[in-house]
Amino acid sequence: MPAGIKAASVSKTGPWEVTLNAPVDTWRAGFYFLWSSRLYVPEVVKRYGDMNNWRNSVGVGAFMLTDYVPGSSVTLIRNPNYFDREPVGPGKGDQLPYVDTYKMLIIPDVSTRMAAFRTGKLDLAHLVASDDVKGLIPTASWIKTGRQRTPFPLGISLRADKPELPYKDIRVRQALTMATDFDAIVNNYYGGNAVKMAWPVGPSKSQEGAYWPFETLPQSVKDLYTYNPEKAKQLLKEAGYPNGFKSKIILSNTFAVIDLASIVKDQWSKVGVELELQPKDASSYNAISATNNYEDMIFKGLPVDWNNVVFMSTIYGEGTFNISYIKDPKMDELNREMQKYIFIDNDKIKQLMHDQVPYILEQAWLVPIPNAFQYAVWQPWVKNYVLQGVGLGHGSWMNWPPHVSIDQDLKKSMGF
Repeated sequence: MPAGIKAASVSKTGPWEVTLNAPVDTWRAGFYFLWSSRLYVPEVVKRYGDMNNWRNSVGVGAFMLTDYVPGSSVTLIRNPNYFDREPVGPGKGDQLPYVDTYKMLIIPDVSTRMAAFRTGKLDLAHLVASDDVKGLIPTASWIKTGRQRTPFPLGISLRADKPELPYKDIRVRQALTMATDFDAIVNNYYGGNAVKMAWPVGPSKSQEGAYWPFETLPQSVKDLYTYNPEKAKQLLKEAGYPNGFKSKIILSNTFAVIDLASIVKDQWSKVGVELELQPKDASSYNAISATNNYEDMIFKGLPVDWNNVVFMSTIYGEGTFNISYIKDPKMDELNREMQKYIFIDNDKIKQLMHDQVPYILEQAWLVPIPNAFQYAVWQPWVKNYVLQGVGLGHGSWMNWPPHVSIDQDLKKSMGF
Protein backbone atom coordinates (compact mmCIF):
# COMPACT_ATOMS: atom_id res chain seq x y z
CA MET A 1 0.00 0.00 0.00
CA PRO A 2 1.47 3.42 -0.96
CA ALA A 3 2.60 5.61 1.93
CA GLY A 4 0.14 8.29 0.82
CA ILE A 5 -2.73 5.93 1.64
CA LYS A 6 -1.23 4.72 4.91
CA ALA A 7 -0.81 8.30 6.11
CA ALA A 8 -4.25 9.47 4.94
CA SER A 9 -7.34 9.81 7.10
CA VAL A 10 -10.96 10.66 6.32
CA SER A 11 -13.26 12.38 8.79
CA LYS A 12 -16.82 13.67 8.74
CA THR A 13 -16.75 17.45 8.85
CA GLY A 14 -20.35 18.27 7.98
CA PRO A 15 -23.77 16.71 7.36
CA TRP A 16 -22.87 16.05 3.71
CA GLU A 17 -19.09 16.53 3.84
CA VAL A 18 -16.00 14.47 4.49
CA THR A 19 -12.46 15.79 4.66
CA LEU A 20 -9.39 13.93 3.45
CA ASN A 21 -6.15 14.63 5.30
CA ALA A 22 -2.93 13.43 3.65
CA PRO A 23 0.71 14.56 3.18
CA VAL A 24 0.85 17.23 0.49
CA ASP A 25 3.22 15.25 -1.75
CA THR A 26 1.08 12.12 -1.68
CA TRP A 27 -2.50 13.31 -1.15
CA ARG A 28 -3.56 12.15 -4.61
CA ALA A 29 -2.86 8.52 -3.69
CA GLY A 30 -5.13 8.95 -0.69
CA PHE A 31 -7.77 10.65 -2.80
CA TYR A 32 -7.61 7.90 -5.41
CA PHE A 33 -8.13 5.32 -2.69
CA LEU A 34 -11.18 7.22 -1.42
CA TRP A 35 -12.51 7.83 -4.95
CA SER A 36 -12.25 4.21 -6.01
CA SER A 37 -13.42 2.65 -2.76
CA ARG A 38 -16.87 1.44 -1.81
CA LEU A 39 -18.59 3.72 0.68
CA TYR A 40 -21.11 2.22 3.08
CA VAL A 41 -23.66 4.12 5.13
CA PRO A 42 -23.09 3.32 8.85
CA GLU A 43 -26.77 2.57 9.39
CA VAL A 44 -26.67 -0.08 6.67
CA VAL A 45 -23.57 -1.73 8.12
CA LYS A 46 -25.14 -1.69 11.59
CA ARG A 47 -28.33 -3.29 10.32
CA TYR A 48 -26.96 -5.88 7.89
CA GLY A 49 -23.40 -6.44 9.07
CA ASP A 50 -21.79 -8.41 6.25
CA MET A 51 -21.52 -6.08 3.25
CA ASN A 52 -19.81 -8.80 1.21
CA ASN A 53 -23.18 -10.54 0.93
CA TRP A 54 -24.90 -9.26 -2.22
CA ARG A 55 -28.29 -9.61 -0.50
CA ASN A 56 -27.30 -6.71 1.75
CA SER A 57 -26.71 -4.29 -1.14
CA VAL A 58 -28.22 -0.87 -0.41
CA GLY A 59 -27.86 2.20 -2.62
CA VAL A 60 -29.60 5.02 -4.45
CA GLY A 61 -29.17 3.73 -8.01
CA ALA A 62 -31.79 3.22 -10.69
CA PHE A 63 -31.95 -0.54 -10.10
CA MET A 64 -32.06 -2.89 -7.11
CA LEU A 65 -30.17 -6.17 -7.03
CA THR A 66 -32.55 -9.09 -6.53
CA ASP A 67 -30.63 -12.15 -7.66
CA TYR A 68 -27.05 -13.19 -8.31
CA VAL A 69 -25.99 -16.60 -9.61
CA PRO A 70 -22.15 -16.80 -9.56
CA GLY A 71 -20.78 -17.35 -13.03
CA SER A 72 -24.25 -17.16 -14.58
CA SER A 73 -26.37 -14.03 -14.11
CA VAL A 74 -27.17 -10.84 -12.23
CA THR A 75 -30.78 -9.64 -12.02
CA LEU A 76 -31.90 -6.14 -11.04
CA ILE A 77 -35.33 -4.57 -10.90
CA ARG A 78 -36.47 -0.98 -11.27
CA ASN A 79 -36.07 1.23 -8.20
CA PRO A 80 -39.50 2.89 -7.81
CA ASN A 81 -37.95 5.63 -5.67
CA TYR A 82 -35.12 6.54 -8.02
CA PHE A 83 -34.47 10.27 -7.83
CA ASP A 84 -33.53 11.14 -11.42
CA ARG A 85 -35.47 12.06 -14.57
CA GLU A 86 -34.56 12.13 -18.25
CA PRO A 87 -32.58 15.37 -18.66
CA VAL A 88 -32.80 15.88 -22.46
CA GLY A 89 -34.44 14.69 -25.66
CA PRO A 90 -38.04 13.72 -26.50
CA GLY A 91 -38.48 12.10 -23.11
CA LYS A 92 -37.20 15.06 -21.11
CA GLY A 93 -38.75 14.97 -17.67
CA ASP A 94 -39.65 11.26 -17.79
CA GLN A 95 -39.11 9.33 -14.58
CA LEU A 96 -36.13 6.97 -14.87
CA PRO A 97 -35.40 4.13 -15.36
CA TYR A 98 -37.58 3.00 -18.26
CA VAL A 99 -37.17 -0.79 -18.05
CA ASP A 100 -38.61 -2.90 -15.23
CA THR A 101 -35.93 -5.59 -15.21
CA TYR A 102 -32.26 -5.47 -16.13
CA LYS A 103 -30.53 -8.84 -16.41
CA MET A 104 -26.85 -9.38 -17.08
CA LEU A 105 -25.89 -12.82 -18.35
CA ILE A 106 -22.40 -14.22 -17.95
CA ILE A 107 -21.72 -16.33 -21.05
CA PRO A 108 -18.01 -17.18 -21.30
CA ASP A 109 -18.32 -19.18 -24.53
CA VAL A 110 -18.15 -16.76 -27.46
CA SER A 111 -20.14 -18.90 -29.92
CA THR A 112 -22.95 -19.35 -27.39
CA ARG A 113 -23.00 -15.63 -26.66
CA MET A 114 -23.16 -14.68 -30.32
CA ALA A 115 -25.86 -17.29 -31.04
CA ALA A 116 -27.96 -15.84 -28.22
CA PHE A 117 -27.58 -12.38 -29.70
CA ARG A 118 -28.32 -13.53 -33.26
CA THR A 119 -31.58 -15.18 -32.16
CA GLY A 120 -32.75 -12.15 -30.18
CA LYS A 121 -32.26 -13.67 -26.74
CA LEU A 122 -29.78 -10.89 -25.94
CA ASP A 123 -30.57 -7.22 -26.41
CA LEU A 124 -27.00 -5.98 -26.05
CA ALA A 125 -23.49 -7.38 -25.69
CA HIS A 126 -20.31 -5.60 -24.60
CA LEU A 127 -16.62 -6.37 -25.09
CA VAL A 128 -17.09 -8.23 -28.36
CA ALA A 129 -14.00 -8.88 -30.49
CA SER A 130 -13.90 -7.44 -34.01
CA ASP A 131 -13.78 -10.92 -35.61
CA ASP A 132 -16.96 -11.90 -33.79
CA VAL A 133 -18.72 -8.75 -35.04
CA LYS A 134 -17.69 -9.65 -38.59
CA GLY A 135 -19.12 -13.11 -38.05
CA LEU A 136 -22.47 -11.68 -36.92
CA ILE A 137 -23.15 -9.32 -39.79
CA PRO A 138 -23.85 -11.87 -42.59
CA THR A 139 -26.73 -13.43 -40.61
CA ALA A 140 -27.78 -10.44 -38.52
CA SER A 141 -27.34 -7.42 -40.79
CA TRP A 142 -29.76 -5.36 -38.69
CA ILE A 143 -27.47 -5.10 -35.67
CA LYS A 144 -26.10 -1.81 -34.36
CA THR A 145 -22.39 -1.65 -33.51
CA GLY A 146 -19.91 0.68 -31.87
CA ARG A 147 -16.34 0.34 -30.71
CA GLN A 148 -14.20 1.64 -27.88
CA ARG A 149 -10.71 1.14 -26.54
CA THR A 150 -10.39 -1.42 -23.77
CA PRO A 151 -10.14 0.54 -20.49
CA PHE A 152 -6.87 -1.02 -19.31
CA PRO A 153 -4.51 -1.84 -22.19
CA LEU A 154 -2.13 -4.67 -21.43
CA GLY A 155 1.52 -4.05 -20.78
CA ILE A 156 4.65 -5.75 -19.49
CA SER A 157 5.92 -4.22 -16.27
CA LEU A 158 9.52 -4.73 -15.22
CA ARG A 159 11.14 -4.67 -11.78
CA ALA A 160 13.19 -1.57 -12.54
CA ASP A 161 14.04 -1.17 -8.86
CA LYS A 162 16.14 -4.32 -8.44
CA PRO A 163 19.84 -3.70 -9.12
CA GLU A 164 20.46 -7.44 -9.57
CA LEU A 165 18.04 -7.58 -12.52
CA PRO A 166 18.84 -6.30 -16.05
CA TYR A 167 15.93 -3.80 -16.09
CA LYS A 168 17.70 -1.28 -13.88
CA ASP A 169 19.69 -0.39 -17.01
CA ILE A 170 17.77 1.86 -19.41
CA ARG A 171 19.59 0.27 -22.34
CA VAL A 172 18.04 -3.10 -21.49
CA ARG A 173 14.58 -1.58 -21.15
CA GLN A 174 14.96 0.22 -24.46
CA ALA A 175 16.26 -2.97 -26.09
CA LEU A 176 13.15 -4.88 -25.01
CA THR A 177 11.02 -2.07 -26.43
CA MET A 178 12.80 -2.15 -29.78
CA ALA A 179 12.57 -5.95 -29.81
CA THR A 180 8.77 -5.69 -29.62
CA ASP A 181 7.03 -5.42 -32.98
CA PHE A 182 4.13 -3.13 -32.05
CA ASP A 183 3.03 -2.68 -35.67
CA ALA A 184 2.80 -6.45 -36.20
CA ILE A 185 0.62 -6.75 -33.09
CA VAL A 186 -1.68 -3.99 -34.36
CA ASN A 187 -1.94 -5.20 -37.94
CA ASN A 188 -1.53 -8.97 -37.74
CA TYR A 189 -2.89 -9.91 -34.35
CA TYR A 190 -5.61 -7.28 -33.99
CA GLY A 191 -6.27 -6.84 -37.71
CA GLY A 192 -5.78 -3.08 -37.45
CA ASN A 193 -8.32 -2.74 -34.64
CA ALA A 194 -5.92 -1.29 -32.08
CA VAL A 195 -4.09 1.89 -31.15
CA LYS A 196 -0.33 1.49 -31.27
CA MET A 197 0.42 3.91 -28.44
CA ALA A 198 -2.08 4.43 -25.61
CA TRP A 199 0.17 4.69 -22.55
CA PRO A 200 0.65 6.78 -20.46
CA VAL A 201 -2.24 8.64 -22.11
CA GLY A 202 -4.59 7.32 -24.77
CA PRO A 203 -6.62 8.96 -27.53
CA SER A 204 -9.91 10.21 -26.11
CA LYS A 205 -11.80 13.46 -26.15
CA SER A 206 -11.16 14.07 -22.48
CA GLN A 207 -7.38 13.63 -22.92
CA GLU A 208 -6.90 16.12 -25.76
CA GLY A 209 -3.95 18.27 -24.81
CA ALA A 210 -2.11 15.43 -23.09
CA TYR A 211 -2.08 12.71 -25.76
CA TRP A 212 0.57 12.40 -28.47
CA PRO A 213 -0.49 10.57 -31.65
CA PHE A 214 2.42 8.30 -32.56
CA GLU A 215 3.27 10.19 -35.74
CA THR A 216 3.70 13.45 -33.78
CA LEU A 217 6.24 12.09 -31.29
CA PRO A 218 9.92 13.11 -31.55
CA GLN A 219 11.84 10.93 -34.00
CA SER A 220 13.97 9.39 -31.23
CA VAL A 221 10.82 8.12 -29.51
CA LYS A 222 9.30 6.85 -32.75
CA ASP A 223 12.55 4.98 -33.44
CA LEU A 224 12.40 3.41 -29.99
CA TYR A 225 8.88 2.05 -30.58
CA THR A 226 9.65 0.82 -34.10
CA TYR A 227 10.76 -2.81 -34.43
CA ASN A 228 14.54 -2.95 -34.74
CA PRO A 229 16.05 -6.23 -33.46
CA GLU A 230 19.55 -5.33 -34.63
CA LYS A 231 19.58 -2.11 -32.61
CA ALA A 232 18.11 -4.04 -29.67
CA LYS A 233 20.99 -6.52 -29.84
CA GLN A 234 23.47 -3.63 -29.89
CA LEU A 235 21.93 -2.07 -26.77
CA LEU A 236 21.98 -5.40 -24.96
CA LYS A 237 25.65 -5.85 -25.85
CA GLU A 238 26.45 -2.36 -24.54
CA ALA A 239 24.62 -3.20 -21.32
CA GLY A 240 26.70 -6.35 -20.83
CA TYR A 241 24.30 -8.93 -22.26
CA PRO A 242 25.80 -9.82 -25.68
CA ASN A 243 23.98 -13.17 -25.65
CA GLY A 244 20.77 -11.90 -24.10
CA PHE A 245 19.44 -13.24 -20.79
CA LYS A 246 16.69 -15.36 -19.28
CA SER A 247 13.58 -13.76 -17.80
CA LYS A 248 10.20 -14.86 -16.48
CA ILE A 249 6.81 -13.23 -16.52
CA ILE A 250 3.68 -13.69 -14.40
CA LEU A 251 0.43 -13.62 -16.40
CA SER A 252 -3.18 -14.67 -16.05
CA ASN A 253 -4.12 -18.08 -17.35
CA THR A 254 -6.42 -16.83 -20.11
CA PHE A 255 -6.20 -17.58 -23.81
CA ALA A 256 -5.95 -13.95 -25.01
CA VAL A 257 -3.19 -13.01 -22.56
CA ILE A 258 -1.17 -16.18 -23.16
CA ASP A 259 -1.55 -15.64 -26.91
CA LEU A 260 -0.18 -12.09 -26.72
CA ALA A 261 2.62 -13.04 -24.34
CA SER A 262 3.61 -15.87 -26.69
CA ILE A 263 3.93 -13.37 -29.54
CA VAL A 264 6.22 -11.17 -27.44
CA LYS A 265 8.19 -14.22 -26.31
CA ASP A 266 8.86 -15.13 -29.94
CA GLN A 267 9.85 -11.57 -30.86
CA TRP A 268 12.25 -11.24 -27.92
CA SER A 269 13.85 -14.58 -28.72
CA LYS A 270 15.21 -12.95 -31.89
CA VAL A 271 17.50 -10.80 -29.71
CA GLY A 272 18.50 -13.57 -27.29
CA VAL A 273 16.02 -12.86 -24.50
CA GLU A 274 14.46 -16.11 -23.31
CA LEU A 275 11.09 -15.36 -21.75
CA GLU A 276 9.51 -18.00 -19.50
CA LEU A 277 5.72 -17.66 -19.28
CA GLN A 278 4.30 -18.37 -15.82
CA PRO A 279 0.49 -18.45 -16.15
CA LYS A 280 -1.48 -18.30 -12.89
CA ASP A 281 -5.08 -19.12 -12.06
CA ALA A 282 -7.35 -16.15 -11.39
CA SER A 283 -7.04 -16.27 -7.60
CA SER A 284 -3.24 -16.54 -7.56
CA TYR A 285 -2.77 -13.95 -10.30
CA ASN A 286 -5.09 -11.41 -8.65
CA ALA A 287 -3.26 -11.76 -5.35
CA ILE A 288 0.10 -11.11 -7.03
CA SER A 289 -1.28 -8.32 -9.22
CA ALA A 290 -3.02 -6.48 -6.38
CA THR A 291 0.17 -6.31 -4.31
CA ASN A 292 2.70 -5.96 -7.19
CA ASN A 293 4.47 -8.86 -5.51
CA TYR A 294 6.30 -10.24 -8.53
CA GLU A 295 9.97 -11.06 -8.95
CA ASP A 296 10.80 -10.23 -12.55
CA MET A 297 7.99 -9.18 -14.93
CA ILE A 298 4.21 -9.15 -14.89
CA PHE A 299 1.73 -8.94 -17.78
CA LYS A 300 -0.97 -6.62 -16.51
CA GLY A 301 -3.60 -4.08 -17.46
CA LEU A 302 -2.19 -0.54 -17.39
CA PRO A 303 -4.18 2.36 -15.94
CA VAL A 304 -4.17 5.17 -18.51
CA ASP A 305 -5.77 8.56 -19.19
CA TRP A 306 -6.95 10.30 -15.98
CA ASN A 307 -5.27 7.62 -13.89
CA ASN A 308 -1.96 9.07 -15.08
CA VAL A 309 -2.88 12.65 -15.97
CA VAL A 310 -4.40 13.36 -12.56
CA PHE A 311 -3.00 10.65 -10.29
CA MET A 312 0.27 9.69 -12.06
CA SER A 313 -0.72 6.15 -11.06
CA THR A 314 1.89 4.20 -13.02
CA ILE A 315 4.80 6.65 -13.16
CA TYR A 316 5.22 8.23 -9.72
CA GLY A 317 6.90 6.64 -6.71
CA GLU A 318 3.76 6.79 -4.55
CA GLY A 319 1.39 6.13 -7.45
CA THR A 320 -1.35 3.61 -6.69
CA PHE A 321 -0.35 1.44 -9.68
CA ASN A 322 3.40 2.06 -9.82
CA ILE A 323 3.83 -1.46 -11.20
CA SER A 324 7.46 -1.06 -12.33
CA TYR A 325 8.55 0.48 -9.02
CA ILE A 326 9.58 3.72 -10.72
CA LYS A 327 11.49 6.26 -8.66
CA ASP A 328 12.58 9.14 -10.86
CA PRO A 329 13.46 12.71 -9.77
CA LYS A 330 11.88 14.17 -12.90
CA MET A 331 8.58 12.44 -12.09
CA ASP A 332 8.83 13.69 -8.49
CA GLU A 333 9.16 17.22 -9.84
CA LEU A 334 6.25 16.72 -12.24
CA ASN A 335 4.17 15.48 -9.33
CA ARG A 336 4.95 18.58 -7.26
CA GLU A 337 4.12 20.89 -10.15
CA MET A 338 0.86 19.12 -10.95
CA GLN A 339 -0.21 19.41 -7.31
CA LYS A 340 -0.78 23.11 -7.91
CA TYR A 341 -3.41 22.61 -10.61
CA ILE A 342 -5.27 19.38 -9.79
CA PHE A 343 -9.04 20.01 -9.96
CA ILE A 344 -8.31 23.70 -10.57
CA ASP A 345 -6.91 23.89 -14.11
CA ASN A 346 -7.32 20.68 -16.12
CA ASP A 347 -5.82 22.21 -19.26
CA LYS A 348 -2.66 23.04 -17.33
CA ILE A 349 -2.20 19.55 -15.93
CA LYS A 350 -2.78 18.04 -19.36
CA GLN A 351 -0.12 20.34 -20.77
CA LEU A 352 2.30 19.37 -17.99
CA MET A 353 1.75 15.69 -18.75
CA HIS A 354 1.97 16.27 -22.51
CA ASP A 355 5.37 17.89 -22.11
CA GLN A 356 6.73 14.86 -20.24
CA VAL A 357 5.27 12.04 -22.36
CA PRO A 358 8.35 11.79 -24.67
CA TYR A 359 10.62 11.52 -21.62
CA ILE A 360 8.35 8.89 -20.02
CA LEU A 361 8.34 6.82 -23.20
CA GLU A 362 12.12 7.13 -23.62
CA GLN A 363 12.65 5.69 -20.13
CA ALA A 364 10.86 2.49 -21.27
CA TRP A 365 9.82 1.62 -17.71
CA LEU A 366 7.36 -0.86 -19.15
CA VAL A 367 6.41 -2.29 -22.53
CA PRO A 368 2.91 -1.03 -23.45
CA ILE A 369 1.08 -3.49 -25.67
CA PRO A 370 -1.12 -1.79 -28.33
CA ASN A 371 -4.58 -0.91 -27.03
CA ALA A 372 -7.21 -3.05 -28.76
CA PHE A 373 -10.67 -1.89 -29.74
CA GLN A 374 -13.59 -3.93 -28.52
CA TYR A 375 -17.13 -3.63 -29.73
CA ALA A 376 -20.60 -3.33 -28.35
CA VAL A 377 -23.45 -4.78 -30.41
CA TRP A 378 -27.10 -4.04 -29.76
CA GLN A 379 -30.47 -4.78 -31.30
CA PRO A 380 -32.40 -2.03 -33.15
CA TRP A 381 -35.21 -2.23 -30.59
CA VAL A 382 -32.84 -0.99 -27.87
CA LYS A 383 -33.55 2.74 -27.72
CA ASN A 384 -31.44 5.55 -26.25
CA TYR A 385 -28.34 3.39 -25.93
CA VAL A 386 -25.08 5.26 -26.46
CA LEU A 387 -21.73 3.49 -26.34
CA GLN A 388 -19.66 5.27 -23.72
CA GLY A 389 -15.93 5.14 -24.20
CA VAL A 390 -13.01 5.05 -21.82
CA GLY A 391 -11.05 7.94 -20.40
CA LEU A 392 -13.97 9.76 -18.77
CA GLY A 393 -13.63 8.44 -15.26
CA HIS A 394 -14.41 5.53 -12.99
CA GLY A 395 -17.39 3.52 -14.19
CA SER A 396 -18.48 6.03 -16.84
CA TRP A 397 -19.18 3.19 -19.27
CA MET A 398 -22.14 2.05 -17.12
CA ASN A 399 -24.14 5.29 -17.00
CA TRP A 400 -26.54 4.27 -19.78
CA PRO A 401 -28.92 1.66 -18.18
CA PRO A 402 -31.47 4.10 -16.66
CA HIS A 403 -31.98 5.79 -20.06
CA VAL A 404 -32.50 2.69 -22.22
CA SER A 405 -35.94 1.49 -23.27
CA ILE A 406 -37.13 -1.49 -25.35
CA ASP A 407 -39.39 -0.96 -28.37
CA GLN A 408 -41.49 -4.10 -27.98
CA ASP A 409 -43.55 -3.40 -31.12
CA LEU A 410 -40.41 -3.20 -33.27
CA LYS A 411 -39.01 -6.34 -31.69
CA LYS A 412 -42.24 -8.24 -32.43
CA SER A 413 -42.38 -6.94 -36.01
CA MET A 414 -38.89 -8.36 -36.57
CA GLY A 415 -40.05 -11.79 -35.51
CA PHE A 416 -38.53 -11.85 -32.04
